[in-house]
Amino acid sequence: MQSDQFKNRDRRMWANFGELVIEDASLEIPAISGVNNSNLSNQKFTTWNGYRLVRTEAYNYPHLRYAEILLTYAEALYERDGSISDNDLDISVNLIRDRAGIAPLTNSLVADNNLDMLEEIRRERTVELYMEDNNHWNDIRRWNTAVDLLSTDIIGYVIEGTEYDTNADLFDPSIAIYGFDDDYPSGVGPVKALIIDPAENRPFNLKNYLWPLPINETVINTNLKQNPGW
Repeated sequence: MQSDQFKNRDRRMWANFGELVIEDASLEIPAISGVNNSNLSNQKFTTWNGYRLVRTEAYNYPHLRYAEILLTYAEALYERDGSISDNDLDISVNLIRDRAGIAPLTNSLVADNNLDMLEEIRRERTVELYMEDNNHWNDIRRWNTAVDLLSTDIIGYVIEGTEYDTNADLFDPSIAIYGFDDDYPSGVGPVKALIIDPAENRPFNLKNYLWPLPINETVINTNLKQNPGW
């Protein structure tokens, strides 16, 4: 049967993490073997049938592709105007969502569900550009959200209400050395989920937005002031 983690989810999640992209897929549900192992196997930029592994096929890595241009267009419009029309969403973000089989993003959808349009555009960028040229790392710094995002726990599998909650062969709670997030938000409300990397493992504060100036440069030019916090 298909893992509960992948049911009713964005098809890009299935494609990126190795599940078959058909809803009635028949596959073995992976056991969680370690608290720091999500058991999600990245499949983005892999070639069909493992040909790249035997050096008989390779892919062209996209440093910039059309989807990023569309996402940048939508984000820039919203940042400039504080809003974006449904027509502009249709020629940018919704072209990407339609390809993934996702309902279109509209102003009424955002209003009716108490969402934030800028956050939804940013979310689309995060999902679509997964594993592409360090995009998300650069994005959260330019959005000035890195301190908040990196100061939270990284969550792995949802446990509550899934096969991992009831099948000891798939998950042994004793391996959860970092514990659980008991209020992880989901489409069915707060649920218990596995913490695979606690916030204290990834210290990031305001000074990390800037690199320190090399000491020898500040000696050569005494007018140079070291960046804050360094």
